[in-house]
Amino acid sequence: MALINCPECGNQISDTAKSCPHCGYILKNRKRKTDKPHCPQFNISKNKIIIASVLVIVVFLAIILIIHKKRSNAGPPTTLNDSVIEQIEQPTIKNSEDCVKIDEDEQPSDNKVDYESLYKKYVREHEDFKQMEYRGWMYAFIDNDDIPELVIFSEYESVGSCLLTIANGQVKEDHTTWDISYIPRKNRIKSFYGQMGEVHDYIEYLKSGKLQRIADIERGHSWDDDGGESLKCFINGKEVSESEADKKENECFNNIGKSIKISGGDNLRSMEDWF
Repeated sequence: MALINCPECGNQISDTAKSCPHCGYILKNRKRKTDKPHCPQFNISKNKIIIASVLVIVVFLAIILIIHKKRSNAGPPTTLNDSVIEQIEQPTIKNSEDCVKIDEDEQPSDNKVDYESLYKKYVREHEDFKQMEYRGWMYAFIDNDDIPELVIFSEYESVGSCLLTIANGQVKEDHTTWDISYIPRKNRIKSFYGQMGEVHDYIEYLKSGKLQRIADIERGHSWDDDGGESLKCFINGKEVSESEADKKENECFNNIGKSIKISGGDNLRSMEDWF
């Protein structure tokens, strides 16, 4: 058994350990989201391929013929009136480039709701909260109503945090990272995650109590054969320049308002009386 240094806290641990006993960092290799699962290969005869191809072509031509007949019998297209147009669901983000405005898909929560009792009741009724170790909790006014969201931080940074919010009178649960920044009452949150030289800034917003992804801005260093270092940047998996990544982060988060940063390392309130 050999000893290695934990990538997170630097303490020496066994090279066979699955997680660091000092800080809880998970040492098991994690696959990138873009990794494609391995698919077994099958031997298919040429005759079967030819037959299948012919069948696909025949079905495709039949579908085209049916569509053509329906259009011929339908007559000229009609015009949508204003009432019908208003019923068509509009996209949540009006400007995907600027990421400035998010439509409200629900009415603000009733400010008279006893949110603390609802949160405590939800936590006590779910076994997952009893089985996990928590460092503490705090309130954060993320969306635009007067009912705060509840952020519960795990004891370990690698586990992250739990985000509870009240939507339409019900408690909704989602999960995020250990380091969070949010813009109060602007419904914008940025979570930070780093691993093996990669740093992700996940910019999201709350919709019906669930986090919706606006952008995944990834930055990471790479080295060439000569040892030269360069910065690679990606937006939602697509490689971009560093200036494009910075512009996206500014448009989607930094320029919207002054943010507040919270993390599991802050002075948190205890959950001892919650159970």
